[in-house]
Amino acid sequence: MRPYVLVFLFIGIGLIGCSQPQDQDQQLLLINEVVKTVNQNQINPRPLDDQLSNDMFFKYLEIIDPNKIFFTQKDIQQLTSFKTKIDDQLLNGELTFYHKTQQLLQAGIENAEAFLRITFDGKLDLNKEENLETDPKKRAFPKDEEAMADLWKRRIKLKILEEYFIEQKLHPNFTSDQLMKIAKERAQQLLTSQIKKTQRIDKETRFGEYVNAFLKVHDFQSTFMLPKEKEVWQTEIDRSLIGIGVRIKIENDYPVVEEIIVGGPAWKSKFFAEGDVILEVGQGAEIKKAVVGMSMLEVISLLKGKKDSEVRLALRKSGGYIKEVSLIRKPIELEQTTGYVLQYNNQEKVGYLRLPRFYGGEEGCAQHVLNYLKAFKEAQVNGVVFDLRNNKGGRANEARNIISYFLEDGVLMQMQKGDEEPRIFESQHSKAVYDGHLVVLVNSNSGSASELFSGTMQDYQRGLIIGSEATFGKGSIQRFYKIHNQEEGKLLGEIKLTIGRFFTASGRSPQYNGISSDLVLPDKNTGLITGERQYKYAMAAKNLSIKEVTQKVRKVKNESEIIASSVKRINLGESIFNLELEKSILAQRALKETKISLNQEAFFKRKERIASSLRRTGRYIFDQKDLKVDDVVIPNGEAEKVRAIRNKRDIQQDPYIFESYQIMQDMFQIG
Repeated sequence: MRPYVLVFLFIGIGLIGCSQPQDQDQQLLLINEVVKTVNQNQINPRPLDDQLSNDMFFKYLEIIDPNKIFFTQKDIQQLTSFKTKIDDQLLNGELTFYHKTQQLLQAGIENAEAFLRITFDGKLDLNKEENLETDPKKRAFPKDEEAMADLWKRRIKLKILEEYFIEQKLHPNFTSDQLMKIAKERAQQLLTSQIKKTQRIDKETRFGEYVNAFLKVHDFQSTFMLPKEKEVWQTEIDRSLIGIGVRIKIENDYPVVEEIIVGGPAWKSKFFAEGDVILEVGQGAEIKKAVVGMSMLEVISLLKGKKDSEVRLALRKSGGYIKEVSLIRKPIELEQTTGYVLQYNNQEKVGYLRLPRFYGGEEGCAQHVLNYLKAFKEAQVNGVVFDLRNNKGGRANEARNIISYFLEDGVLMQMQKGDEEPRIFESQHSKAVYDGHLVVLVNSNSGSASELFSGTMQDYQRGLIIGSEATFGKGSIQRFYKIHNQEEGKLLGEIKLTIGRFFTASGRSPQYNGISSDLVLPDKNTGLITGERQYKYAMAAKNLSIKEVTQKVRKVKNESEIIASSVKRINLGESIFNLELEKSILAQRALKETKISLNQEAFFKRKERIASSLRRTGRYIFDQKDLKVDDVVIPNGEAEKVRAIRNKRDIQQDPYIFESYQIMQDMFQIG
């Protein structure tokens, strides 16, 4: 075993070598500009010293080998001398540490391929009493090549057992030999694909990981993006792109259609179905390219393009046959603000407003929210549930405008750059656009501008904040800085750099701790550490001098009675919220039970226990068909009608929305 592995070590080092001089010049230019930009603009730049070097050393290893499956302790020993030298290299324009890690990483990847082949060619004893620690944070890097081979053998066993367990559920009539054959083939395919994906990461992305190691030890939110990555980020913020209208995922090295966006060219063509495999993509009259093995970003870049340009695809359909498709790219609008009027059993009507992001664009989300609020008023709705779950934020100016719709005057938010005096933003409205009751629905993925809105509503007691124990905890402000190669006129990338903090109207910071809900609705993350709180280099919380703020529009009254009424409903019988709480307990247990037995009998017993628990927590299906969901804006066109039908079914099947509706009824009665 050992001589074979050493051969691959030698080949690995030989193959990667050092970067070409031109590449190295560009890498040095990039990292030098990043360091300079951070020192000049980051809210709290760290000195380039041995402590930063040490932190960057471990962060970089975590980024490039998070599962500790490529580097051995022998490799780490070769790198140890750099622990206190990376800062000097950053100052002196050296990349020795980066190149050395790349050589060892490439060797480790090729060794992993060798381990994979040898292990699958040999015999595996699945009755042996041994285990695998699946949490890399709880184990060290393997001691040497022999220990690494043993780690891979155990990982292979685990994957085979997982696939065997799945296959026996799918094919109960198959013999154990048949099941084992399928499980081994599937495990080998999946593990080989994972290694290949790591191997195919291009040199720009690789160096981007090094840049990000430097940024991440300053602040969790600071990030380097290649131009192609920034383009994807911008699409998400503006909620629009030009393409064919499909979301994809990578399975077994092939891009697979995961979702067909209603209204897009793919949806209109009626040629596409979820699960279609994309084999080739061509631009206009050009010869189509095979896309097997490409990264998600590479495939997306081929599918996107100029408006009205042609893209041609070869699809493998579920029946196995190949279909050639030609489409014309069009602007695709991703999910934007939606609103409906809810009514249950002739109770009072409630407006429901969902905002997926605080997006900008030609017409931003503030205008869309304003349109719905006015429509709710015409529909004589006296209460609104504002759903900000999974809304990660976006444009602060859009958030400020939306906050102002619910207040007559007063402070909307505050922000502070570095040690400068805080800047206060005040409402320019003399009258609130919407003056009715308000419930804000959040979860642990509600971040940034979502926290600004919910926190300020809480400051003014303007609405009741309900949902997860706390929101994400992002109270930092970022700005993009472009990094250019001026000589070549080439954009190398952009850094999203933390330059300040934002605060709610009273001066509270959502940073780190998030906004705590007034009423907690149990969910699968209850009791878990989520949001920025789980990251080592997250920026600490820092409030301004807290000042009481007041407003005259409307305040939540009898809050304790409203909360008590909801808690009584939640605890009545076996509610879906109780089952969600059970899911969180299972998740907490899974975080602790990370050492997995690789003995087939013990492994299956554990899987059956988990499956039994999941069956219990998953057996309660919520579907409130008696909840009427009426359009505020009449759908115009086939695509809009299809979206509305989907949205209405989603609302009826969402217990958190229905409980929000019932809480609103309590507010009408006692609030």
